[in-house]
Amino acid sequence: MKNNIIRLHNYLKGLTPVKFIITILIMEVLFNLLMGPIYIIYIKSIGAVGGPLENSTLDFGMFLTGVTIVPLIETLIFQLGTIRVLQIFFKVKNKKVLMLISAVAFILEHRYSPIYMLFMIFPGIIYAYTFIIYDDKKYHPYLIVATIHALSNLITLSFNLI
Repeated sequence: MKNNIIRLHNYLKGLTPVKFIITILIMEVLFNLLMGPIYIIYIKSIGAVGGPLENSTLDFGMFLTGVTIVPLIETLIFQLGTIRVLQIFFKVKNKKVLMLISAVAFILEHRYSPIYMLFMIFPGIIYAYTFIIYDDKKYHPYLIVATIHALSNLITLSFNLI
């Protein structure tokens, strides 16, 4: 298992930014598809999942905000802000610790319901991972993460329009 994770890491690290972004988005979609049955069971047995669209209709303003402003702010707070504060003020160098704390902060921001938080585990980890990888490469980690987050929200919100 550990060797597979290392191989995946090395593969992802070697991708161009565009290929990396596309690969991560595909992984997010696959994760959500795999979680689909759990989502359906939750709704049937417990009820509403919650979320920013729970009690409102998606309009153009909400769509635009979810695809632009939200990813920029959340990336600023939960990846750039959290990771930099830990690195600068607390001298945390362990990348796994940085990823974990950043991911937990991201997940806790999305505490609409237990199932919603479960769905945020993968993005929380992958956004922190992406930030760290591209920070090591010295190649615009904030912009790469914000782009992935924005495109992920675009995909998710587009499904709400169907």
